[in-house]
Amino acid sequence: MYKRQINDLPSGEFKSSLKDLNPSARAKALEQLQGFSFPAADVESLRVDPEGSLLYVETASPVTVDAQVMSLPDALESSIAADPQNVFKLHSRPGSSNVLFLDFDGHTLRNTAWNTVMSQSVLEALPFDADNNDNPSTVANFTQGEMNRIAEIWHRIATDFAAFDIDVTTEEPAVFTATTGHVLFTDDLDANGRYMPYYNATGAAHVNVFGEANSGTYYPTLVYYTNLYTYLQGYPAPVAESASHEFGHQLGLSHDGLVNQPSYYNYQGHGTGLVSWAPIMGSSYGKNVTQWSQGEYPGASNPEDDIAIIAEKLGYISDDHADSPSQATALAVDPDG
Repeated sequence: MYKRQINDLPSGEFKSSLKDLNPSARAKALEQLQGFSFPAADVESLRVDPEGSLLYVETASPVTVDAQVMSLPDALESSIAADPQNVFKLHSRPGSSNVLFLDFDGHTLRNTAWNTVMSQSVLEALPFDADNNDNPSTVANFTQGEMNRIAEIWHRIATDFAAFDIDVTTEEPAVFTATTGHVLFTDDLDANGRYMPYYNATGAAHVNVFGEANSGTYYPTLVYYTNLYTYLQGYPAPVAESASHEFGHQLGLSHDGLVNQPSYYNYQGHGTGLVSWAPIMGSSYGKNVTQWSQGEYPGASNPEDDIAIIAEKLGYISDDHADSPSQATALAVDPDG
């Protein structure tokens, strides 16, 4: 696990980028490097922006998907009918001071670290359009199928964070604070045909910024659903996995892979069908059961306790808390669907 100086890092793009920073930005990056641990293979995914902020960029890579898992979308869409009146008012834990906003209707990026990376004062991120029916492309026209998928994406992410004191919601907060996370589900091209930051990735997120006074600079977290199974865009499982994974980085988590492997992508979990398993901070996109990990599988590269690290930022909820993602879902799903 790396938690040392720049010169201790393996040679490569990440190390070179750190050395090319101006002294102020390099000092900021070095301070961040000392603030979290990561497996050696993570240098393949780590980047640094011009101001010295560290981030993870998940390069799109082939993922093996079990045939039984791939058959789930039809079953989901036939059994879940999201209520159009409520699908953008879903809350897993209303009233929590910690919030994770899931943003599906596009977003204008100004004064963010992403604008700095792209040298663009404005980026017009497009809405989630899995059915490719938005016309014009900047105006969301959600079909019932897309709303069903959004409800399922929300439910999966809310379940990932059900043990913690955070409200996972599809309703845009009236006020964004240091403890408001923001995940944007969008295309890797903006409304003007310009590349979005790290456009060839599946997602990108800055490291360990949730709760920091200037955290808004590093939002939104980017999830490019268009790069997750291009032949089945918007499928809830990989989209939700990507969102939980990227937000995990913002909470201070690094990757779960295998020792002596060049990338966390080299471990895609184990098992088949409905009981296939992978760690959320690994390459979990093609598995059905995913969990936060502490390296409880053979050859694990990362022994960090994901749950303990998340709890430091969010806190736990009591076992007998009245609300739960499954109960909240019932409010937004038509039982006769």
